[in-house]
Amino acid sequence: MAEINIYETTLNHNGEQGIIDFDVLLKAFQNAGITINVFNIWDNPSLMTEVRPVEQVLLQEGVEAMPITVVGGEIWKKGAYPDYNELMKWSAKTE
Repeated sequence: MAEINIYETTLNHNGEQGIIDFDVLLKAFQNAGITINVFNIWDNPSLMTEVRPVEQVLLQEGVEAMPITVVGGEIWKKGAYPDYNELMKWSAKTE
């Protein structure tokens, strides 16, 4: 199973329905035993520079490109949270 990491900023958490939906979806996947890691830029800013693809997007596009989804070390989505179908497909991907 490929590692799924989502890099976000708290600026995205303003009660929008899409964010609430993603939080519910995330909990459902975690309850099913699928690991999806979520990292917040403000909680650990140095982590964003340790992950080269994320660092490059942030340098070129800024935090407006967040959230950034990385699957198996590669960026698979940016600017929006993944949906159910994407997470199902990506969680089945083998490295």
